[in-house]
Amino acid sequence: MNLAEFSERCEEFIVYMDVEKGVSTNTLKSYQLDLNQFSTFWKHLQKTSKKKQLFKVVLDRFFVHFYNQNLSKSSIARKISCLNSFEKFLLTQGIDLKLSLQRPKIDRKLPVFLSVDEIFHLLDKIQTKDLPSQHPERDKTILEFLYATGIRCSELINIGMENLDFDEKTILIKGKGSKERIVLFGEKAKQQAMIYLKNERIKPQSPQEKFFL
Repeated sequence: MNLAEFSERCEEFIVYMDVEKGVSTNTLKSYQLDLNQFSTFWKHLQKTSKKKQLFKVVLDRFFVHFYNQNLSKSSIARKISCLNSFEKFLLTQGIDLKLSLQRPKIDRKLPVFLSVDEIFHLLDKIQTKDLPSQHPERDKTILEFLYATGIRCSELINIGMENLDFDEKTILIKGKGSKERIVLFGEKAKQQAMIYLKNERIKPQSPQEKFFL
């Protein structure tokens, strides 16, 4: 595979991953970034060498380059995942690159968490006015909701006005795969949410608006 064919196949691959596979926008952007980076590296080698640069030779030098730069294992693993997906796509087109790329083992970091005393200190001891934020009431409400419900941060930021029932003190959470569930929150979280709505939250124009702005 030469550079011109690689560039052409990359464009087809991106369309395939977007339309056929329906990958997320972030994943698509990552694939585009990694493939463009590889293409730029290949073009640079073509300019600096009189020899024709074959795909596998360029690939080896590509990863050697990043290892020498001490690129993180997670970043290298992402690039390998991209190229593995690209290789699988080419197989559907009758092209077998035989790359046999293996992701480096990622060292797992221990999660950082707050103790119960630290959570109570944040919620009960620190005054809202002392929070280093332009929207302290909103941030205090976020802390109250996270503590009261145990929902994920990604779920919390997607809460819509229509998903909240302050009379019943419930939130309709919409998760992955269109799955829905109801979670409860307490009176303390409700009172803080009321303060946020009154003092900081711009009056909602529709029930579909996000609760946290």
